[in-house]
Amino acid sequence: MFPNAKKGVGRIFIAEILAVIGAAVAIVAGIIVIVGAIAGSAAQSEAIGVGSIATGGVLALASGVVFVVAFVINLVGLINAKQDDDRFRIAFFAMLVSIIISVVASIFATSNPTLNNILETIANVFNFASTIFVILGIMSLAEKLNNPDMVKRGNTIIKLITASYVLAIVGNICAVIFRATSAVVLSGVFETVASVVSLVSYVIYLIYLASAKKMLA
Repeated sequence: MFPNAKKGVGRIFIAEILAVIGAAVAIVAGIIVIVGAIAGSAAQSEAIGVGSIATGGVLALASGVVFVVAFVINLVGLINAKQDDDRFRIAFFAMLVSIIISVVASIFATSNPTLNNILETIANVFNFASTIFVILGIMSLAEKLNNPDMVKRGNTIIKLITASYVLAIVGNICAVIFRATSAVVLSGVFETVASVVSLVSYVIYLIYLASAKKMLA
């Protein structure tokens, strides 16, 4: 009944699986950097500390590549799905704005960290909005397909993802605060907590997308 949405949601599902993998790699990278920073504080473990931090950096880079691939696939999926429901169209444009702001933010990563953090937060808000509108799009299709259970689950998942998003933002803010005071280890801890919370929201979203795929099959 909704062939474009079926194809699009399937691609969004694949993109979110990649995003979960990327988030997991980012968490591992964060943990390795924290361990490296702690080990590096001891003179006899300096080499271990430097090696751990370098490994964490490589994993963080790999995580970034995975996220880029996931973004492209997600974008293609939204292009497909927006032909069947306008909410996917809003999600599409929200994601585009998110990536544009992220690119601009990267320009100020070293020259103006504060502006970089502000822009990244704004980008995250648009990315969050994109996710919400994808869920709303699925809920709209569920109503048309007379599937009240998916509508009810969608409402619940929106609340859960919103809570996870707020917790992740708090974690990132704390990380920035402690980084400014040179408390690198504490900053890394909060960044890792934020990544874990984000991973939980990814999984919740992924489960809902899997159900949507079955509904549209």
